[in-house]
Amino acid sequence: MRMLTTIQETIYLTQEIYAGSALYNVGGYASLEGELNKRALIRSIAYVLANADILASGYDITEIDLSDSDDPVRACLDWMHTDIHEPFDLNSRLFTVRILKAQDRQYYWYVKAHHLVFDGYSMALFFNKVAAIYSIGVKQE
Repeated sequence: MRMLTTIQETIYLTQEIYAGSALYNVGGYASLEGELNKRALIRSIAYVLANADILASGYDITEIDLSDSDDPVRACLDWMHTDIHEPFDLNSRLFTVRILKAQDRQYYWYVKAHHLVFDGYSMALFFNKVAAIYSIGVKQE
């Protein structure tokens, strides 16, 4: 792992003590309704993350289709609730993005990060920046 700040060092050591805990997970999601240009969203996310050098551990973007569930919206919400409670392995990626499909024209853009790389304020900045870039990119296509 890269050099850590004093605050990050404290978080890292505490996470090592409580290795099975999701205490330092930070997450959020946006409900997306209407036409979604997944390629443009993924490009926008990748662009913002490429310019965030704190993410030395890398990131993972995956699409998950839950539209065949009996209640796809509930399935998406339950999936996110379950995932946010899964602790990170500090030796792997500390930032994940999931695009969950509930049905045509209804998606959830879900982000989970370890507190070593994101906090609540960072999460808000990230969502806003990606949304702005996505909006510009979709208009240009």
